[in-house]
Amino acid sequence: DRVGSVQYGSHRCWSRGRFYHSWVVKFHRNLLTFIRIYNNLKYYSLNNNSKDVGFIGAIEKGLAPDRGLYFPSEIPELTNYFVKNIKKYSDHEIAFRVIKPFVGNEIPNDALKGIIKKTLKFNFPIVNISKNIEWVELFHGPTLAFKDVGARFMTNCLSYANLKKKENKKITVLVATSGDTGGAVANGFYKS
Repeated sequence: DRVGSVQYGSHRCWSRGRFYHSWVVKFHRNLLTFIRIYNNLKYYSLNNNSKDVGFIGAIEKGLAPDRGLYFPSEIPELTNYFVKNIKKYSDHEIAFRVIKPFVGNEIPNDALKGIIKKTLKFNFPIVNISKNIEWVELFHGPTLAFKDVGARFMTNCLSYANLKKKENKKITVLVATSGDTGGAVANGFYKS
């Protein structure tokens, strides 16, 4: 009797001696993904000399105390179903499903959807280059820089964290720029 045996990568598994089809394995994988999403992902310093932090901590600090960049402890995978059916989703739904595993439950779903709505207030067309090759033009934002998306998301997350703490304190942002980063970040904070 093979109790609880699961063979990943296979289309079969056994549980209490009964044969089940691949849907059991898929269910198990999706359940593990769901659990990981709601157990907040941790961010570690690439210099490996600082404590791990959550999403809000990484956004607020920017750099770890050891001067390293924060990096997610794992890169969550998108489900095959989501990828195969991506054309059925709006830009906001796609953004939510992609970013949610990185944010975990540190920002509630409704607040995260609001942040995404504020972030993606402009079109970013997908341009067909050739068969099976397309690219996303991210330079259609308010400052015409591809950094508008990332900068606006970061500033909206920082604003959320500040409001959540009910501190309403002044935030100083120092931006190292090669040109368009500063303008994109400044615009992201403008009236937020």
